[in-house]
Amino acid sequence: MKMNFDYDENLRFVPEGENPTRDFVIVDERGQRFESDDPHCLFDIVCERNFFDCRDYPTLGFMLLKRLKTEALNLSMQGVYAQVYDANGLVFDAMAPTAEFENPADPVTLDGWDAHTTLMSLIQTGQYKVFEKVPWLTSKLGHLGCEGCAFFQDGLCSNWWNIRSQGTNWESACPYAATGRYPDYLEATPERLVDPSYKNAWIPISERKDEMDGARRNATDSKQ
Repeated sequence: MKMNFDYDENLRFVPEGENPTRDFVIVDERGQRFESDDPHCLFDIVCERNFFDCRDYPTLGFMLLKRLKTEALNLSMQGVYAQVYDANGLVFDAMAPTAEFENPADPVTLDGWDAHTTLMSLIQTGQYKVFEKVPWLTSKLGHLGCEGCAFFQDGLCSNWWNIRSQGTNWESACPYAATGRYPDYLEATPERLVDPSYKNAWIPISERKDEMDGARRNATDSKQ
């Protein structure tokens, strides 16, 4: 990992005609490319610029769910029904009283369990393309803890809060673990995305029964 204190160096815009060189490349909805050696930086494209600098986990979770709610509404305008879940249960339901969806009985699930599942959800809807040299989204090995992780060097984690997290039990919630390296970029297509069930304390969406107050109300609901 090649991190420094220059923000624009950690997340760099790749001009047209120039080849990216860093470990991760994200392509946004306008076709613009950004590169970084730190996948945490990608969320300043996915969510908002302040994501990378934030070290408050509830605030990060709020930003991730806000982004998924926006995506659910975007899908609804295309006639696609979507629901947003966090680690506990339903957070947002885009169904509206007069909506006509192509999939009313089979909603698209946007999973805000963590940053990892959030980005995978947005890749599955086609909102972003991600190419990686370090198998973070496409690894089949699962979370192995800090030892052997591509982001853990010299006793320090370059991603999970950029701190010495090993031994504090914080690593059990880390969404960034990755091992190995590809010889060239591999696109993290929906078919290649890792099964998130390896995550510590994982709960399948079908078993997340809690429902946030007002989860089934949305901006087009006349009851609001």
